Amino acid sequence: MIESSTLRGLKKDCLLKGLARLVDEDRQNTAMLVAYIAEIDRRKLYLEHACASMFVFCTKRFGKSEAVTNKRIRTGRAASRFPSILSMLARGELHLSGVHMLAAHLTEENHEEVLRRAKHRSMREIEKLIAEIAPQPDVQSKIRALPSRRASM
Repeated sequence: MIESSTLRGLKKDCLLKGLARLVDEDRQNTAMLVAYIAEIDRRKLYLEHACASMFVFCTKRFGKSEAVTNKRIRTGRAASRFPSILSMLARGELHLSGVHMLAAHLTEENHEEVLRRAKHRSMREIEKLIAEIAPQPDVQSKIRALPSRRASM
């Protein structure tokens, strides 16, 4: 295991190249992890480990947080339907949070266009994309009476 104090002696170029390499490896590993999760989920192999769901399997067996688990499972399920998601994750064209947000809005008809438009986009930009492809009605204004205050004596 590496400690941050070990990195203090590295030259700037070495440190920056090392980070770039690790980011690339992280993208590759994330795509592979999502693919494994999707296949284990598809086969329901978590049942063999006394887990009622893939979510329970990841959180209890591997100690993953609920948020991390939810993103990876949802991304895996989307990637099962639209396999190009995995290669886009591996190349850094999409991020997990973006796929997690987009998953509910991807269809057979729109996925190629939506994924193309989501490439290299920030969370805020993906939120705007979702608003375009799946607009929601404006929330109605509400006026309500405030509770009456009792006069103190």
